[in-house]
Amino acid sequence: MSVRDPQLTLVGWAGSTPKLYPGQGENPVAFAQFRLGQTTRVLNRDTGELTDGPTSWYTVKVFRDLAQNVSESIRQGEPVVVHGRLRIEEWTNADQQVMRTPVVVADAVGTDLRWGTSRFVRTVRQSAPETGEEDTGVAEALALHAEQSDQQTEQDDQDAVDVARLPYAVSA
Repeated sequence: MSVRDPQLTLVGWAGSTPKLYPGQGENPVAFAQFRLGQTTRVLNRDTGELTDGPTSWYTVKVFRDLAQNVSESIRQGEPVVVHGRLRIEEWTNADQQVMRTPVVVADAVGTDLRWGTSRFVRTVRQSAPETGEEDTGVAEALALHAEQSDQQTEQDDQDAVDVARLPYAVSA
């Protein structure tokens, strides 16, 4: 990242559950991405009531250990705070036109504690094998992680809050 990339902090709602992409190739770097919605509240001077303004949507990308932590911690509809750098990604659409999309490459992501509580749990990760051989326990660890994630998702569903009733709620 360039030192000149604009830094910003966004406060909004996770519009999607982060998706984790494992790294590929000779030097794999895992990353995760999710959508963040930010709705401006506008005071209607005639009625004195706050109303929702337009919702701005951002793609948030995170890399390495942060990607793993974000994919295990953030769920759609949760309030989040994201700090990172604004980048413009170019891609080609089906009509062969070059498109540009703003992306926030996050250095830090967390839940917005104005709306609830959180409990920090330090992650302990094993380093990659030094022999260059593929770790045979990776498949077992991924299966265990998937099972734990499914159990956590079931628990999250039981503890779910009706996001539509929260202030600044956004729909994906």
